Amino acid sequence: MVNIESKNKSGQEIIQPLPFTYARVYDQSLAQYKYNRTGIRAAEAPSSLPQSDDTIVGLARETFEKSKWFYSEYWRKKGQPKEQIEFRVGEKTITLYNFNGEIPFTDAHMAKTANVLAEFASKFPQVIDKIDWILIDQLQPPSYYGDSVNYPSNGQTLSDWKIFQLYPRGDGVYFS
Repeated sequence: MVNIESKNKSGQEIIQPLPFTYARVYDQSLAQYKYNRTGIRAAEAPSSLPQSDDTIVGLARETFEKSKWFYSEYWRKKGQPKEQIEFRVGEKTITLYNFNGEIPFTDAHMAKTANVLAEFASKFPQVIDKIDWILIDQLQPPSYYGDSVNYPSNGQTLSDWKIFQLYPRGDGVYFS
């Protein structure tokens, strides 16, 4: 893997660019994303200007980088995960990436995770089909309910990315 995290001279993090570029094409058969240059109500609002090529390319970039978790700036800023472990659940492979360097993934964690995944597969096979990755984050977000002591955020699923994101508090609950 290529390390995508680095710092500039002033110590600020910079992210290496993705290994491809975005370009405006004029052949619709080559386009991955299609955007209208003007809105469908442009005739009703003559003051609205057509979108520039840069704006259209920016919309395509935003759409594409939101399509997969590993293209998103949030996860690219984290650099390489500290650990990568693959679990087989029937014919399905689920990859766990641990971005939390403070909590290593032990053999006991692996056994517990394998048991949890097997239990889910036996009772909720449709859930297993919707998860490709488990990402252990190193940042604990505030509680969704405003009380981080009694109602902490332990994790979340992001179905569009097919991930389960586990927060540090979730590590303690899940792995204790």
